[in-house]
Amino acid sequence: MREGVVPFESNLPAPPPSRSGLFPLAAGITEIPGHGVEARFEGFRILAGNAALLAKHGLTDIPAELAARLAAHPEATPVFVAQVPAEGLARVLGVILLSDAVKPGAAEAVARLRRMGLKTVLLTGDREEAAQAVARATGVDEVHAGVKPGGKREVVAAFQRRGLRVAMVGDGVNDAPALAQADLGIAMGSGADAAKETGAIVLVGDSPLLVPEAVALARAARRCIRQNLFLAFAYNVLAIPLAAFGLLNPMVAAACMALSDISVVGNALRLSGRKPGQTDAEGG
Repeated sequence: MREGVVPFESNLPAPPPSRSGLFPLAAGITEIPGHGVEARFEGFRILAGNAALLAKHGLTDIPAELAARLAAHPEATPVFVAQVPAEGLARVLGVILLSDAVKPGAAEAVARLRRMGLKTVLLTGDREEAAQAVARATGVDEVHAGVKPGGKREVVAAFQRRGLRVAMVGDGVNDAPALAQADLGIAMGSGADAAKETGAIVLVGDSPLLVPEAVALARAARRCIRQNLFLAFAYNVLAIPLAAFGLLNPMVAAACMALSDISVVGNALRLSGRKPGQTDAEGG
């Protein structure tokens, strides 16, 4: 991640030294979902968040120097910092530009999901330029940028209204509503507790490759269940009527039932020998 800060002159009083001697301590920190955070410091309210957060406080004009910096880094996501005094006008102090590096394996994970016949969609609160940069790097099919937490849920619901089954992958608090709405919620193990509590599947780790692996394993398990149902019914449907009509020795029929149990268990145990990345499950 790359960060850049554009400072502006401020009327803020000189901050007292913190316990660490490096940074001042703020109080009353409040998270505003989909917008940012708010805190209090030396009688001022300090905002850190997106342009929508600034607009809520009447800050719609971005200083020219900040606008130039944003234009120079279209792929970055801006976090604006603003000061709201008890009296007087609020003003923007600066901006932090955040640019997320695509995680190793993300492009391969998307490619595997597409080979499975799945459509990939990126839902993000970041601005359009940053989202499109990530989509180009990973090969995602569709992008929805600037989406708030409730908006992510609505996008998932819109796909469901079209008769599609939706799996949502998320790791943050803002992803929780969409994880709950999706037919299958997949939470990354390194993510926020809210996401992990909402997801139906919690992946142990933060590698994107765990997502197609989970889908492939689920498909393999589904095929195994169908095969086991066939094996269980095949023995009994054939052997029991034959034994009832005296056409088959009851001992042989009993042996067939035992063989059906052995076949079902043996078929299920094949899953334990499945190797990560095995491709035979991708087509099921």
